[in-house]
Amino acid sequence: MRARILAIFLILLLGLGGVAAKLFSIQIQHGDRLTERATKQYHRLVPLVSRRGTISDRAGRELAVSLRVSSVFAQPGAIANPAVLLNTRRMQRMRKVRMRPPVLDFL
Repeated sequence: MRARILAIFLILLLGLGGVAAKLFSIQIQHGDRLTERATKQYHRLVPLVSRRGTISDRAGRELAVSLRVSSVFAQPGAIANPAVLLNTRRMQRMRKVRMRPPVLDFL
């Protein structure tokens, strides 16, 4: 009975050692390479081609057309100093023509 318990303990200890060795290999030996690979998978440009057709009424007049426009988004928590963004030259020009800045609507 005692030999059986010792054998099970040694098998479990050996298995735990194998898991620890694999974790060491992934985290310490290959950590930088795997981090870079994960970043490349996470950050990528995805071209969005969502061109739709023109919508017209029964007389053939265009009611809605597709226009190509730029789109920008921001994560408010990632902007360290929003006041610096508000004082850029482009923002000052937008204020002169009384346009509301579309990018910084969250501020």
